Amino acid sequence: MTTILRLPTASGTRAPQLRTYAGAACLGLFFLGSAVAAFAFADGDQDPATTLRAVASSPGTPLAMGWILLALAALWLGGVLFLAGATRGRGSGWGAAGAVAGILGAVGAALIGMHALTTVALAQTPLEGAVATSQALDGLAGWLVFPLMMCQPLAVALFAVSLWRQGTVHWWVAPVGCAAVAASILPGAFSSVASLVLGLASLGPAAAAVIRRRRAAGWVEEAAPAYRVWGGAACAVALLLLSVAKDVLFAGADDPDAALAAVGSHPESLVSEGLMALGVAALFAGTTAFFAGSVRERGSGLAAAGTVFGVVGSLSIASMGLLDFLTAALGMSGAGSGVFVPLGGILFPAFMPLFLAENLMLVAFAAALWRARMTTWVPFALSLVFGAVAQVHPVGPVAVAQMVLGLVVAAWLASAVLRSPGQRRSLIV
Repeated sequence: MTTILRLPTASGTRAPQLRTYAGAACLGLFFLGSAVAAFAFADGDQDPATTLRAVASSPGTPLAMGWILLALAALWLGGVLFLAGATRGRGSGWGAAGAVAGILGAVGAALIGMHALTTVALAQTPLEGAVATSQALDGLAGWLVFPLMMCQPLAVALFAVSLWRQGTVHWWVAPVGCAAVAASILPGAFSSVASLVLGLASLGPAAAAVIRRRRAAGWVEEAAPAYRVWGGAACAVALLLLSVAKDVLFAGADDPDAALAAVGSHPESLVSEGLMALGVAALFAGTTAFFAGSVRERGSGLAAAGTVFGVVGSLSIASMGLLDFLTAALGMSGAGSGVFVPLGGILFPAFMPLFLAENLMLVAFAAALWRARMTTWVPFALSLVFGAVAQVHPVGPVAVAQMVLGLVVAAWLASAVLRSPGQRRSLIV
């Protein structure tokens, strides 16, 4: 099999250079920031009542922890996209598996950050109901935390093996990356810190090696293997299909009390909705990676903006998915909807711009592909309609119609990428 590379023009080297440095910086900042956070926000393994009393008396620390964890999740996802683009040669299968694991790890990190913010809100409600809700929430969603968070060190190991297989790093990087997985499951207060240190020791030099390799090659980026291109196109279509299905099956409600009354003591529907939201978040990140790697020269600035919107949007969707589990937990505990008032005060100022970023992802990539002359102006125009409708927070049939329109746009753009002459030349055949 032969990989054909497209050589960028002199002016076209700036975009891959910027992406490379930005991705490497995200990776380094994630490991350093996570190690500091692990010491600053040590988990005392307290019972829910003790934790809620402590948070009620001093909410500043858990509030800061929640936002910092969400920021670290964004840095991690940026690093995953960088490593996914750096593992397209020999051993790309390991890199593709690392990208999948890394995206799932980002979803898990977003859930933990959102849980910290939820705990702050619960601490402002009557203690008995807050404790019952916290216990119900842990029972409904707690099982997700360990496998999703284990995906982060697993991604470190998979990327390390991939980079070694393609000759970018020395052999010792792979076993050090694998040791990060072992350290993360060892008992002890400092196992997570040890895993992060090993991850930095593995992928830190790997990131530097990727920079040196690309600089020596004139910032030429390897072409994506065919299975990755088709997989990315499938993510784009599956993202909107799942979104349509979610809006058809779960119309949503603006009245929290009505939602709780509908749930009662049977939370299964909201648990299913929450799981679908997490699936949408993961596909959102996969779609971002697909479109980001499809525009490398003309229109690459718009693609970079779409990448930022995609990272923020995927974590926003994952965070909001926890609200489905929280509503189900409130229905089980009978604590009422009082938690939504303080939670809204915490989330509303910050998440409104995040929702805007989520809706702009498709618009930015549609503009980038039009700018790159890979498609016409029509999908861009449709994406503007899609984004405008999203700003009114549609529900019911309007929400379904909006997602169907998004599905049309995503399928159109994915088809344009697959049909573009440059993409066909860059596929491994």
